[in-house]
Amino acid sequence: PGVQSVTATTSHPLDPGLAAITPEGSKPPEAPGFFTARHRLVFPGYFNEMQIPLLRGRAIDKTDTANGSLVAVVSQSLAERFWPGQDPIGKRIKRGRYDGSRPWIQIVGMVADTRILDEGNRSDIVGHWYLPYVQHPNMATENLNVTLRSTLGASSLQPAVRAALSRIDSGIAPFEFRSYAATIGETYLQDRFALLLVSLFGAVGLLLAVLGLYGLLSFQVTLRMREFGVRAVLGAQKADVAALVLKQASRLVGAGLIAGVV
Repeated sequence: PGVQSVTATTSHPLDPGLAAITPEGSKPPEAPGFFTARHRLVFPGYFNEMQIPLLRGRAIDKTDTANGSLVAVVSQSLAERFWPGQDPIGKRIKRGRYDGSRPWIQIVGMVADTRILDEGNRSDIVGHWYLPYVQHPNMATENLNVTLRSTLGASSLQPAVRAALSRIDSGIAPFEFRSYAATIGETYLQDRFALLLVSLFGAVGLLLAVLGLYGLLSFQVTLRMREFGVRAVLGAQKADVAALVLKQASRLVGAGLIAGVV
């Protein structure tokens, strides 16, 4: 109850793995002899679950069985990299080097590009490709990420999810229940802490600057007390004396702001 859709994938949806690939008709770099793409094995319904738009062809579905033809879905950036201005549907791609023994895999769909948590500066990564989980058991890991779209929180779903998985296989040990919002928040935790430190140092610096400016103006006002007395005797009002002090303060603050901005 409360679950709208469910699917699964090997890699965390926000942190895919890497794979060596060679698209047909493309000359890979001499070293290492292949291209590098972000990679994951997925179950049917993955793209709908993750709300990744399908741009061409079809998604991975239940017809892609272990005994069926090997298929793959690629991202838009990967398709444009190797087949600019062409329809990538029907093109072939393989894992590893061009002269490797692995079989060719036919592209059946193209989806929009997705972002991940740690983009980094890997300019050599050519895009994403997605493979059916059931067609590549030798690439599967022991861990599996089950993703659920629900109106409920991650913690409230735990008992029901554990019960459902236990009915399938009592040996399955589900762990690390978390929402995407929490995952993203934890990823930026270090950045937020650094920002907090910078803000605290900035606040302390501002406080010291204010105290320093106050002390300087107070000292100068003390030195000019006789002058202010003479001006008052000659008819100067309190506002006139205050304007003199504020004018001097404005010069100091203005010079400091200009230097600080630069």
